[in-house]
Amino acid sequence: MNAIAVDYVDNLYIAGGSSGEEAVLAKYSSDGNKVWSHIKEKIYYSSIVVDGENNIYCGSGGSTHLVTKFSSDGKMMWNTNDAGETEWGAAGIALDSYGNIYVCGGSKENHLMKIPASEME
Repeated sequence: MNAIAVDYVDNLYIAGGSSGEEAVLAKYSSDGNKVWSHIKEKIYYSSIVVDGENNIYCGSGGSTHLVTKFSSDGKMMWNTNDAGETEWGAAGIALDSYGNIYVCGGSKENHLMKIPASEME
């Protein structure tokens, strides 16, 4: 695991994986009990952030889905790949107060990308 986030009621979310082989996303209650977990093949999660409604956003490294949004119960809501022709990983992910997503990362170049909230519906 290589990414961790906490929601407003102190649930923990961890994400990670093994170099494009499989990704793990898990939710733990504030007392450390596992609530749910998912494993997805051929991808790995390199970053994670939780919004004010406890939706989870995972950035992926070197995959077809740069950002994936999950509901608080772990259901995938949407994903996007705006990495362009060169695959690059989302090493960092953040949300602003307007719901826009910012993703940074790189491979041979450094990247910073904004995904407007209006594109996530």
